[in-house]
Amino acid sequence: MRYKILPPQRPINGSITISASKSFTNRALICAATTAGISTIRSYSPSDDSSALLNALSQVGIGISDQGGDVLISGGADAIINDSRVIDVGPAGTTMRFLVSLLAATDSGTTILRGSERMHERPIKDLVNALRTIGASIEYLGKEGCPPLKIIGNVLPGGSVTVSGSTSSQFLTSLLLAAPLCAEGLAITVEGGLVSSSYVGTTLSVMRAF
Repeated sequence: MRYKILPPQRPINGSITISASKSFTNRALICAATTAGISTIRSYSPSDDSSALLNALSQVGIGISDQGGDVLISGGADAIINDSRVIDVGPAGTTMRFLVSLLAATDSGTTILRGSERMHERPIKDLVNALRTIGASIEYLGKEGCPPLKIIGNVLPGGSVTVSGSTSSQFLTSLLLAAPLCAEGLAITVEGGLVSSSYVGTTLSVMRAF
């Protein structure tokens, strides 16, 4: 089928609503979950990844209220419950990677973090190695370097950490989002270049807003 687009014959006025960004939404959800008080995220993404992240945050004790297109997050590191749980994120890659650092850097108890069969083949070793260097307790429950993971949460001291930027920018983003939770903050060195650097800019922009 072919379409011919003609120029308008008169001025066009009106408004449109575009779909919300999954990238902004998921970063904002993590920031809201770790920020004390109530945060309102307007017109959040209804994507599967964002839904999986909302479900996971609810499981760890973060208060979530859907207000018809907006979501209210009652957060703070102290809101996360120290408990034992299994969280299945399905195929949601960003959710998996962001949660690893969040759960490792808070007093969250013991979490089995798993996903779909395909997710259990996706590498996460660079992120796990970086977190382990600053004291995170993370074990592989299947294939070495891939989910599922057993995470025993604890407030991390922070300090200096090195992460590869050539595999996924989401590893760096995950560390950035967890950096404010570390007692001494986090100095991050990126090795091997940085793929999808614009997404890291998105992360920093969201963090500045919070």
